Amino acid sequence: MKQRITHALTALLCTFGVIRAQVPFSQEDGYYLLSTPQDLVQLSALSNDGATRESVWTASFKLKQDIDMSSIENFTPIGFASANTAAFKGTFDGQGHTISNLTITASESNSNHLGFIGLLYSGTLRNLCLKNVTINNNSTSPVARGAMVGRNGSSTIENCCVINFTFNDQSIAETGTSAPGGVVGYLSSSETSIFRNNYAFQATRVVDGSSYGLSSFGGKGAKATLVTNNYDDTNAAPDVGLHLPHGLHQHVEDR
Repeated sequence: MKQRITHALTALLCTFGVIRAQVPFSQEDGYYLLSTPQDLVQLSALSNDGATRESVWTASFKLKQDIDMSSIENFTPIGFASANTAAFKGTFDGQGHTISNLTITASESNSNHLGFIGLLYSGTLRNLCLKNVTINNNSTSPVARGAMVGRNGSSTIENCCVINFTFNDQSIAETGTSAPGGVVGYLSSSETSIFRNNYAFQATRVVDGSSYGLSSFGGKGAKATLVTNNYDDTNAAPDVGLHLPHGLHQHVEDR
């Protein structure tokens, strides 16, 4: 009996060792730390690989500093797969930092939910700014798309800003679930989503040479009840006054 228990514990420890080895980032207070463009690329790869994505689905990450993505030609969204079972379900805390010069190009065969995080489901994204973002959508598929998150289901997005977002899109028959947004594309109708205290400035959709301003979110379902205090420059003012963290306020002021 004791031998069987020992073998079981050994197997369990080995399993956890494999999982830890699949997330090659340093840790601090329960968060994995991200500091470089390569860290973000690696997180994307882990989240979209069927062999490793379970190791990051529900993990917590935070930025240690601003990250310039200009060296990455084409970034694949984190949690890119279309199914809820393959979404990013963890926590991403930008700690008031900015990810800049991000480019995402999607083709007809690779066009699931588009955004820095493609599909956020039962997760949290907060305290992050994206600046100088370009998304090139070469697909006519009606998928959710936004600079920060393509589709948000039963999740929280708060204290985030998007500055200077250009969305080169195809002419698509828009529905509530596929309308593009400056921060998030679609707030799911089947689960309660929280979207508050977010800011989109100079968010533009370009279709056939014509430009259109984007609101902070594209569409929302009836259960996305906590949609408050968000601002975009297509509106005259935020709902009740913007309260971004100090670090993000500085980025907005320096835009």
